[in-house]
Amino acid sequence: MRFFFIYFIFSLALLINAGCAQFEFDVTPSGSNQPVHVATTDDAHLADDPLRYRFRADDGRLVMWIENPTGDSIELLGDKSSVIDPDDVDHPLHGRTIGPLSSIKEILPPLESQGEQAAPNSLTPLNPYDEPGFIAVPGIGQADSTGADSQEGLYMWQWDDESEIHIHLVFVQNGRQFEQRFTIHRVKK
Repeated sequence: MRFFFIYFIFSLALLINAGCAQFEFDVTPSGSNQPVHVATTDDAHLADDPLRYRFRADDGRLVMWIENPTGDSIELLGDKSSVIDPDDVDHPLHGRTIGPLSSIKEILPPLESQGEQAAPNSLTPLNPYDEPGFIAVPGIGQADSTGADSQEGLYMWQWDDESEIHIHLVFVQNGRQFEQRFTIHRVKK
């Protein structure tokens, strides 16, 4: 009986470890042949003037902090920036401003909607056809399929295996536009 119990525990441990693959990343800036390894324990650092980057692997995703060490705001132009996923599909990023001496965070692949959130206490537009007593007429008062919800799918993608993505970031600082590019390879630990 004791033998079967030990065998059961050993088998269970093997199954659990087999299904829990951990991933790390190799980040290579454009123009460099030296990738920076990103693990789950310590942050990896890269500097690409004027910005600094910090990376960490977390639960199969890459967490990237873009730090602005300058005294000026720097804007990430989301409509000009993109991620090319493992299937070679181009996905835009959400545009954001990085204040002086601050940072923003990108999670790759995105967790869920990382779009701009409504401002606190903002009013939600009312659909007059949702009022009690109105009979629903197909096509009237319904959401447009080209609205923001359908656009959010443009930002979503998956990274399920050992493959690579390409990131193209476009920024503006004091009216000067500059670009930074990275190739990121996902590797099983």
